[in-house]
This record gives sequence, structure tokens and C-alpha cells, in this order.
Amino acid sequence: MYIFDRYILRELVGPFLFGVFAFTMIQFVFPLFEGIEFIMNKGAPLNLVLSFLLYSLPSMMVLTLPVSTLMTALLTFSNLSSGGEITALRVGGVSFYRLMVPVLAFACMVSVATIILNEEIVPRANQAVEDLRWSIVWKRDVKLSLKEVENEVVLVNNRYYLIFKKYLPERDVLQDVMIIEPTGESGTFLQYIAQEAEYSDNGWDFKNVNIFALEGDKVTPKGSFERTRFEVNITPLDIAHARHTKSAGQMNMRELRETISAKRKMGLPTRSEEVEFYLKLATPFSCLIFALFGAPLGLQPNPQSKSVGLGKSVIIVFIYFVILSLSRALGMGGQLPPILAAWLPNTIFGGAGGYFLAIRT
Repeated sequence: MYIFDRYILRELVGPFLFGVFAFTMIQFVFPLFEGIEFIMNKGAPLNLVLSFLLYSLPSMMVLTLPVSTLMTALLTFSNLSSGGEITALRVGGVSFYRLMVPVLAFACMVSVATIILNEEIVPRANQAVEDLRWSIVWKRDVKLSLKEVENEVVLVNNRYYLIFKKYLPERDVLQDVMIIEPTGESGTFLQYIAQEAEYSDNGWDFKNVNIFALEGDKVTPKGSFERTRFEVNITPLDIAHARHTKSAGQMNMRELRETISAKRKMGLPTRSEEVEFYLKLATPFSCLIFALFGAPLGLQPNPQSKSVGLGKSVIIVFIYFVILSLSRALGMGGQLPPILAAWLPNTIFGGAGGYFLAIRT
């Protein structure tokens, strides 16, 4: 590692830490207001609200780290350019492409950290946030939660899926019910189809049940029963809120892949899960894209304050997330392939960053 590599890396640390703090505080406003509402309107204890705020931080960091990388590259190269260091290095035979190496290495480390955060910490933290919101809001007003639910898919014990057309809370009855259960062999499932299921004594009584074995496209009848009972660890109140269904934000890539595979076996649509699956990689990779985009834009003859760099970063990120929102919606709606929907913003900004890099050099 050359001396100028270490120098540039040291210059990156300050703006990066400032960006992480600034952008986290901007996002923190929203859960903070929600926490205040919990205290004022729901009488929630302070320790639950503090836990809610703490567990809200990891999901913010997934967005904060790429944005901070953009501002870091922009501010660092602005300061180096205005101070004459860039000119001196280029006169000494160091190309701008070579100067990008420590920046891209730094962005690569941030990308890896974002992937680890997104895979190992964020799903559990998001689940904790939902559990705390449930404890604060619904368990204090249970009657509000009892409502009819239609066309729901519920993951039970992270093992099998309970699918039903309608839940009738006044009778604790599920109508047109299906259970998909893995057999332990790869790619094979048991499918239970029942006319209805009624909750009693911590379990569900299924009526007019037909059982099938699923293996790839092969469907084999295994028998039928007039009545049978399942000791399912899920109550009517859980059903009312689909409490056992994990959202994409509460799953890592492995769980999303398993969900997609299981839903395909059931013939259910998987576009939203596929888009979220590809976003699990596209979002961390945006750190590299933002570094490539921000460094050439930072080459200015006059120094920029951190507030100016912060403002530019906010504008650029706003445009990025507008494109991301549109492409994500198009992907979930079927107008774009899921992988293209997730990677389209990175492709656009990566191309723009390459163009700026070429004209700056």
C-alpha cells in the first residue's frame, strides 16, 4: 500500500462517520415520533419504547451506509482537489483511476459490512420491532384486532405454511384451508386441503381433508379423512394479524429463497419476494456505485463545506430512491423482471459514474 493510499483512506474516515451520524439522525425522526405516540396515546412503558427505538436502528443503517459512502467520496475528493493534492499526485504520474483504488476498497468494505448487517442483524431487529409494536398497540386493545382476514399465507414455526381463503373471527373458523408441510426430503411436500378448520382446545379441527404428496410437478393422492386434528401453534388472534407470516424485511436471503421455492410449489405468486431477494444484494452493492459516482463529482476547484456535500448527497440519493421505488413497483407488478427491477438504479448510476469518471480524467 502506497503512502497516498493510506492518506486517502484516513481522509475518508471523518466524512464517513459524519455521514453515518447525520443520515441516521434524519431517519431516526420517524420511529422517534412513533415512540412518543406510544407513550402519549397508548401509555407504553419507557423501557419498551427505548427497545423499540434501539431495534429500529439496524434497518436505518442499511440505507445510511450507502448514502454515507456517497457523501464521503464527494467530500473527500472535493477537499483533495481544492487543496491541490489531486493535481500534485497527477503531476507525479498517478492517474485518477489509480486514486480511485483506495476509495473503491473502502466502499467494498462498507458493502461487505452492509451485507452482514442485512443478513444477520436486520431481520431479527425488524422482527423485534414488530413484536414490540404488537405488544404496545394490539395487546392493549385486543378487540380492535379481531377482524376478517382473506387470502392469507401464514408461516408456522418456520416449517410449514397454513393457507386459507377466509377467517371468520366470530366462529374461529378458517374456510378453504391448505397446509403445505415439507417431508424432510429435498423438494417434497405433503399438502392437506380441507373445507374448513375450527379452533378448539389449542388446536384446529379440520373437516373433509384430502392429502396429497408433492414432488416437483408430480401430485400423488395419499388419502382423505372426514375429520382430523392439527395441534398448530397459532391462535385465532395470531391469525387475525397474520402474526406468523414474516415480511421480506424479517427474512434473510436463505429464508427468502426457501419462501420463493415453497410458494412456487403451491402455485402462488412470488414476484414481490423475488424483487426483495435481489434487493438484498443490490442495496449493499450501491456503496460501490455511490463511490464511483461521488468521487468524480467531488473534483471542484473550490472547497465544499460538509453541509453542501450533505445537501448534494441528499439530492442524489432522493433521485436514486425515486428510480428504485419505480423499478421496484414495476418489478412487483410484472412489468420488469425481478432482477432488473432490483438492479436498475445501480445500473443507471453506475453508468453515469463511469461517464463522469471518464470525462474527469
